[in-house]
Amino acid sequence: MNHRIAILSDIHGDTTALEAVIADARALGATEYWLLGDILLPGPGREDLFELLDAILITAAVRGNWDDCVLEALDGEYGLEDPQEIQLLRLTQYLMEGLDPKRIDWLRSLPLVEKKERSEERRVGKECRSW
Repeated sequence: MNHRIAILSDIHGDTTALEAVIADARALGATEYWLLGDILLPGPGREDLFELLDAILITAAVRGNWDDCVLEALDGEYGLEDPQEIQLLRLTQYLMEGLDPKRIDWLRSLPLVEKKERSEERRVGKECRSW
């Protein structure tokens, strides 16, 4: 069996794009998925986005800077003096109106770094490359 890893990153709340990427990865035979952060915002994806992620085998996941912005907004680290902070507060408010709080708990649990080692070999033409 071929082992294929699909790498997902910078989703930024774009459920439509995520759906297309997952469909493409499945068609190409992806056997596992690595999620490299920036899952949420500024796009409108909320619970529907997480339902797509629930349907795939994620074997590695890290939190991105936009994910940290959501957590910082929820933790009260932003004020009403800076327009960018106001925007992030409003986007996070919108996000939470349609998101199960358990999703935030999961987001908080993600590390900033995860190390994965692959010792498999892949044949490309006449060459042999290690992963």
